[in-house]
Amino acid sequence: MKKKIIIFLVLVGGIFLVTGGFSLAKYASNSVWNYYLESHDFAFSSDKLGDKLVRNVDNLWTGESVYFTLMNSSNNSEGTEFDIHYTATCTTDKEVACYLNGTTSNVYNGILSTDSYCVNHMDDGVDVSGLDRITCQTKGYEWQTAPTKANLYFDLDTTNLTDVVVTISVTSTEPYKKTLVGEFALHKDENQVGEILLDYKTNIVHDTLVISNSYDEDKCVSINWDASNLRMDSSNFLSSTSNSEGYINQILLRVKSKSTMSYPFYRINTDHQYGISDFNWNEVECFN
Repeated sequence: MKKKIIIFLVLVGGIFLVTGGFSLAKYASNSVWNYYLESHDFAFSSDKLGDKLVRNVDNLWTGESVYFTLMNSSNNSEGTEFDIHYTATCTTDKEVACYLNGTTSNVYNGILSTDSYCVNHMDDGVDVSGLDRITCQTKGYEWQTAPTKANLYFDLDTTNLTDVVVTISVTSTEPYKKTLVGEFALHKDENQVGEILLDYKTNIVHDTLVISNSYDEDKCVSINWDASNLRMDSSNFLSSTSNSEGYINQILLRVKSKSTMSYPFYRINTDHQYGISDFNWNEVECFN
């Protein structure tokens, strides 16, 4: 009886090791492949989605389509050499349907195609636009992959809808798996009068200051804050001033009519409770 028990345990252990070994090998293989691809600049990114949840806010939403962009590069650098197959999904926090890219579904499958070409940096006057990769590189020219983009959008059933949070998740399935996710907080007010509205959202990676202009004309806004508590990472403004340490603590910006602008901020003082009260702002005259 003891021998039978021992034999049974050995057989079960062997099966576990074999199946577990295959699973571990498959996991390790996938991990190595993903690392190889990402370490060789095979990028998959978005303007409004990220590896960690990115929160987008639009306080002036009128019910129109909401757009976001997928890219096969990071910061418009050279694109990935492989076609990227992806699946996008759309969900909401309300019982309202969400449709992707003009379809009647909240799921959309697409391909972000690669686009490569030959570039002549040798100043020899040769037109290399028609060369294939092998000929291009054999002749000493450079083969480049252009960054490409895919513009996606979602629509909602806007009947009696004023506030909704939409979550977009996009997962690349080939040549490697990577998920981008973003949240869109949309607010619609049919009776809204002209005003400048500031909102501050706390995110995982960085916080976001949102400036909304519901006027029918462009408005200029001056905003200042304590740079010892908050650091700004942007250059999208008309002008700025800095503190004695060289950190920006005031900006002047122009917000177009019926539009929203967002700025990333990074928290410095972990003991401080951050919010919109950390900012002082006022409308100023715009000069053309």
